[in-house]
Amino acid sequence: KVESSSQNTKALKAGGWYIICNFIVKGLSVLTTPVFTRLLSSEDYGIVATYSSYTSLFAIIATLDLYSCVQISKQDWDTDNNQFVCSVLTLSSISTVAFFGILLAICSFFPDILGIPVVLVKIMFLEVIFSNAFTLIQTQHRAYLRYKQVVFLTLFQAIAGTILSVFFVLGMKENRYEGRIAGMALAIMVVGVYVSYTIIKKGKYTWYKKEYWKYAINISLPLVPHHLSGNVLSNFDRIMITSFCDVGYTGIYNLGYSCGAMLQLLWSSFNGAWVPWFYDAMKEEKYEDIKRAVKPYLLLFSVFVLGIVAIAPELIKMLGPEMYWTAKWVVPPVALGLFCQFLYSLYVNIEFYYKKTKMIASMTIVSAVLNIILNFVFIQLFGYLAAAYTTLTSYIFLFAAHYIIADKLMGKDIYSKKFVFATIISVSVMTFILMLF
Repeated sequence: KVESSSQNTKALKAGGWYIICNFIVKGLSVLTTPVFTRLLSSEDYGIVATYSSYTSLFAIIATLDLYSCVQISKQDWDTDNNQFVCSVLTLSSISTVAFFGILLAICSFFPDILGIPVVLVKIMFLEVIFSNAFTLIQTQHRAYLRYKQVVFLTLFQAIAGTILSVFFVLGMKENRYEGRIAGMALAIMVVGVYVSYTIIKKGKYTWYKKEYWKYAINISLPLVPHHLSGNVLSNFDRIMITSFCDVGYTGIYNLGYSCGAMLQLLWSSFNGAWVPWFYDAMKEEKYEDIKRAVKPYLLLFSVFVLGIVAIAPELIKMLGPEMYWTAKWVVPPVALGLFCQFLYSLYVNIEFYYKKTKMIASMTIVSAVLNIILNFVFIQLFGYLAAAYTTLTSYIFLFAAHYIIADKLMGKDIYSKKFVFATIISVSVMTFILMLF
C-alpha cells in the first residue's frame, strides 16, 4: 500500500509538471505568433506553415513511428530498457536517412514537387532525425515517471528556438522564412545531439539486436497509418471548408477549433502521467485500484470540458474581432469530440498493453475515411459548422469501437461502465444547456 501510494504521488507530480511545461510552450507559441506575422511576409509565413505540415507528416513515415514501442517495452525489458532505446534509435535513424535520401533524389529531378525550396527539405531531414532522438528519450522518461530532464529540455528547446528564430529573421532582408525555420531547427539539433549521446552511452552502444528490432517493428509499424489517419482527422476538415465554402470561414472555424483543442493539450499531459501508472497496475492486476483512480481522473477532465464550453464566447471575443465571434458555436461540438478522444484513449491504452496495435490503426483509418465522407456531404449541405459535428461523430465512432474491442480483450469491467456512461450523458446534457444560454 505504501509503495502504491508513493507511485500515485509520483504520477501526479509528473503529470503536474508535464501540464505546466506544455502550457508554457503553448503560451510561448501564442505570444510570439503576432511577432512573426509582423516580421514575415504572408508568403514567408505560408512557407513556414507548409514546412511544418510536411515535417509532422514525414516524421511519422521516416521514423516508422518507432518511438511508440518504447512505452510498452518497459513491461518486457525493464532492466535493459536503455539498450532497447539505443537499438531503436539506430533503426529509426537508418529509416530516416533512407526516406530522405529518396525524397531528396526526387526533389533534385522535380524541385517544385513539394512547393518549398529544396534547401528546406535538407533542414527538415536534420530536424526529423534529431527530434526523433528527443522523442525517444521523452517517451522513455515518461514511462519511468522521470520528468525533470524532459521538462528542462522541452523548455530549453522552445525558448532557444524562439530567440534564435527572431535573431535570424531580423538579420535577413529576404527569404526570412529560412531564418524562422533555421532558428527552430538549430535548437532541435542542439538538444538532439545531446540526447543522442545520452541514449548511446546509457544503451552501452547497442546499435543492433535482432530481438529488439523485430519487437519494435511489430508494435510500431501498424501505428504509421494510425497516426497518419489521425492527422487527417485533425486537419482535413479545414481543407474541405476552404474547398466548399471560403477561406474566411476556414479562419473562423480554425479559431473555434483552437479554443476547443486546448483540451488536447490537457489530455496529452494527463495521459503522459496516467499511462505508466496504468501499465504498472495492469501488470500487477490491481484492477480495483484502476477503477478507483479512473473516477476522479474522468471527473477532472469533464470539468475542463465544461469549463471551455462555458467560457467559449468570452474566449473568442478575446482572441478575435467581431467577424470571428460566430466561432463560439464551433467550440461545444469540438470540445465534446475531444472528450470522446480522451475516453477512447482509456480503452486504447488497454489495446496497447496487450500489443493489439493493428486494431488501433485499423479503427483510426476507418474513422478518418468516415470523417472525409461526412465532411464531403455535410459541409456542402450545411456550411462550415457541419465540420465540427462530423469531427464529433468520428470521435464517437472511435470511442464506441475501442470500447467494444477493449471490453472483449479484458473480459473485466476495470473502468466501471455505469460511471463512464453516466459521465458521458451528464457532460453532453450540460454542454447542450450551456449552448442554450
